[in-house]
Amino acid sequence: MSSFEQEGGNESHDDIVMEQASAWFLRLRSEQADADVIAAFHSWLAEDLTHETAYMQVQALWDGLDDHAATPEVINLRQAALLRARKAQKGHVWSAYGRKLAAAAAMAALVLAGIPAVLYVQSQRDVPAYETALGEARVIVLPDHSKVSLDAQTRINVSYTSGKRSIELLEGQAFFDVAKNPSRPFEVIARGQKVLALGTAFNVNMEATRLSVTLVEGQVAVSGEKYGGVSMKGERKTYRLSPGQKLVIDADGSIQFLDKVNLDNVTAWRQGKLIFEGELLADAIAQMNRHSRTTISIRDPQISALSVSGVFNAGDTAAFVQALELYFSVRAERRDASRIDLYARHKL
Repeated sequence: MSSFEQEGGNESHDDIVMEQASAWFLRLRSEQADADVIAAFHSWLAEDLTHETAYMQVQALWDGLDDHAATPEVINLRQAALLRARKAQKGHVWSAYGRKLAAAAAMAALVLAGIPAVLYVQSQRDVPAYETALGEARVIVLPDHSKVSLDAQTRINVSYTSGKRSIELLEGQAFFDVAKNPSRPFEVIARGQKVLALGTAFNVNMEATRLSVTLVEGQVAVSGEKYGGVSMKGERKTYRLSPGQKLVIDADGSIQFLDKVNLDNVTAWRQGKLIFEGELLADAIAQMNRHSRTTISIRDPQISALSVSGVFNAGDTAAFVQALELYFSVRAERRDASRIDLYARHKL
């Protein structure tokens, strides 16, 4: 049963659906979108296949204004639309009059701006790509005001459409601070895994031997059947995380679920610190190498699986290698200023 009252009359089915879609669009932006509102919205979407199509059209038109968002005309139109939506709303049930008024406000804001939806759709064909260089950190503000912090040597592709916000993490590590929009899911794809979120903050790290997802706040769901071409082990294919939890998917497809991790340690890279807590040496080295022109290489497979813990400044390769030599049976050979090779000091 829809949250909107139905009425007879001379309106076509398409007109009524577009009015409802416009009203829902404004409702989700003119009030706190609590669980009841979101559930009602998704129930409306599920009632008819035309509902989602209509909603996406309204979303596309509205988003198409973004290139002109700073102009006084567009600002005034948007503010008027949202104000009328608030006035038209009565509890969780909108009257036919209120529905028409909200829809009219939305359509006026969109049509008077003179920007057809096709321009928005065409703008999505060129997928923006962002990357950082060796030792570089960067914060990207996305069109919906979500923020992505990129670690050194990190690459992402961004694809925003009217119905979905999608980021592909191709390399490195990123922290996502997602702007809330229940009607437009935010997903991150990394090595065949999908991280689905609403308004939340989480960290994704593509390490040398594994992929890790750590939730800082909100909720996310991690799903996927393969990791780097290897089938995931375990019965569950979707994992829901709560704040402080970490999901680790190893290269062989096995799953580690850590119930409570130190979030400050996980995100310390954003302050120029690398904190390792039992990481495999190969993974720790991969992270150190993102920040230094001196590349560390493992030349003896015996030491790849050593467990490393410690706090280091990003880029301080000398201190990291010195610690390895001091606390482990590791021998370092410095070939030149840009290369250090690691061997086992003794047979392990």
